[in-house]
Amino acid sequence: MLVTNILERDDSVDVNNKETGFILSFIQKNRVLAAAANEVKHMKAVQADRLKKLQDLRMKLNECSATEIKLAQAIEDEIHLTITAVLSADDNRKTACQLAFREDQQIIRDKWIHISRALMDERGPWSANPFPNDVVTHWKLDKTEDRWRRRFKFKRNYKFDERLCQPSQSRNESTATLADQLYISAKITQKMKQFLVKGVRGITEDSSYEQFEDTNDASESSQSNPSESQNLNNAADTSDHHASAHYKKEPSSTNGDNDYTKVLCSVRCVFVTPKRKLAGQLDITRTVMHFSFEFLVEGTGGSSVFSKFKDKKDSDCKNELGGVDRLDGCRDSMIETNGVLMQNQSNKIKRHKRWNITKIKGVHWTRYLLQYTAMEIFFDDSTAPIFLNFSSQKDTKNAGTLLVSLRNEALFPKGSTKDKNNIISFVDRRVGLEMAENARERWKRREISNFEYLVILNTLAGRSYNDLTQYPIFPWVLADYTSEKLDFNKSSTFRDLSKPVGALDENRFKVFEDRYLSFCDPDIPSFYYGSHYSSMGIVLHYMLRLEPFTTLHLNFQGGKFDHADRLFQSIESAYINSLSNTRWGTYRRCCSPSMGKGIA
Repeated sequence: MLVTNILERDDSVDVNNKETGFILSFIQKNRVLAAAANEVKHMKAVQADRLKKLQDLRMKLNECSATEIKLAQAIEDEIHLTITAVLSADDNRKTACQLAFREDQQIIRDKWIHISRALMDERGPWSANPFPNDVVTHWKLDKTEDRWRRRFKFKRNYKFDERLCQPSQSRNESTATLADQLYISAKITQKMKQFLVKGVRGITEDSSYEQFEDTNDASESSQSNPSESQNLNNAADTSDHHASAHYKKEPSSTNGDNDYTKVLCSVRCVFVTPKRKLAGQLDITRTVMHFSFEFLVEGTGGSSVFSKFKDKKDSDCKNELGGVDRLDGCRDSMIETNGVLMQNQSNKIKRHKRWNITKIKGVHWTRYLLQYTAMEIFFDDSTAPIFLNFSSQKDTKNAGTLLVSLRNEALFPKGSTKDKNNIISFVDRRVGLEMAENARERWKRREISNFEYLVILNTLAGRSYNDLTQYPIFPWVLADYTSEKLDFNKSSTFRDLSKPVGALDENRFKVFEDRYLSFCDPDIPSFYYGSHYSSMGIVLHYMLRLEPFTTLHLNFQGGKFDHADRLFQSIESAYINSLSNTRWGTYRRCCSPSMGKGIA
């Protein structure tokens, strides 16, 4: 039993040892597997960490690369901007130099023309027709105004068209004959023309002035075609304003770094005159404003003109130093319209006009073509007012307020004593109403006369000599135009001022009233008068016998005078006609008796 027990014990020990070994081996295997798993996890963690570091490194590399690219792009952009700025500054400098050169050429040319006129005038030492002679001298109305905007002065009309003195049939007979008859009073010898051109070249020290020789000397023979000498006179006489206002340049204009030559405002505009409308650019500096003519406007010169500046700029690049072309195409040859020979005047118009800002006495915001996009500038010297139309109300107001500010600063610098009477404001509609009310109070106190009061009202209402559609008007006051001596104590001498002109004739007014009461239209309200009391045709009707309105009347009528029965004959007949057509009198009727004389 003992042996059996020992054997059984040994067997149990062996079994236990096997189980223990199995367990130990299993435990060891588990430890190995756990260690392997830990190692795998560690390797994955290390790999993930390395991947993360690699990704961070790649991100840093990408950021550095992007930074380098941005830096390179910034450097390239800066270089490009610098080059562009340099080229733009150079182009601007080139353009400014070209404009200054052309303006200097214009000034020199006009001075030489003035000298030639003084030498070859009828009282000059080289006159072809010494005084006294039988040469007819023609005159035209000058734009010099007095305090109350009256124009009494006349100046020599070197461009008078002799065809105005001929019947319409003879004006249309022969083109060559008419060309030979132009400006017969002006005669310049070929030797004198060569002397003048040589003198101009000597001053400018440049041969490019030949373009003016070609413009002024259209033919070799002054005897066969006297119009060549007239072309020499065109430049100095096409100016619409006083010569000093155009040509007097500031001494500091030669210094490009001077603040007084810096352009503070540059805007496109249309320079409106009774003769023509000039499109160009207005540059405003601290001391002057300069208008540079670009092209001649056909038509009314409204907002549609400003869309054509770019097209005109492209076309000018092809012909930079040539003559100025019209929008619809310039033809150097003469064109015939409605039987009247007309020559394109665009190449004879002065390109540059200059005004001194310190001479401004008023800037008025006014209408043009029923739009408040224009302003009229008045001066305190003999310079005539100028009328400028802009593309928008914003441009008009910005330019007007800037001019007023510069004018006040120039006359009254900081720290100086300011005279309130000499400080001006930009006259918009609100300020205009205040000034009109002030003028009315002065008129009621008899501080100003009726005439002066009406002149102020016309000015504040935007009526201008430069726009024939808004010409100043005066009411009909008298009714007696037949008596040699007026009796102001008789009521019959005056018309009934309590009624409008259209109501003075009772029979005529009854027609107006019946039309007003019977008129029925869903879109058009009832009205008494179907025509306006003042228009371009009415103004030219009154001013027919006074140049330059005679020429404007011909252009308005298609090259011919109106029917003789409809022409202006007398104040009496005009007043009688106004009772039926409600016409008002023009301002010129009240202050220029010469409108009734054929003094052209």
